[in-house]
Amino acid sequence: MRYARSFLEDLVQLDPLQHQEIYDYVLTQMRQIESVYELPGLRPLDPSRIYYRFGLKDYLIGIEATGRIIKLIRILPKPEV
Repeated sequence: MRYARSFLEDLVQLDPLQHQEIYDYVLTQMRQIESVYELPGLRPLDPSRIYYRFGLKDYLIGIEATGRIIKLIRILPKPEV
């Protein structure tokens, strides 16, 4: 698993409780998955199926999946509907 600078910058901007929840999820639960398709609410962002997003609490997390390597790109708040 890899982390983009933008992901780390977004993570630092979160309040401490949300920061810890996302950090724990990324370091424990995400490392145990066998396939990117096991992520909750995973949706492709492009036709090539390299970029995806999934939801975690009130946030969307953008990833790049190439083979068995997952790169975390962004953490953005879910849009209000």
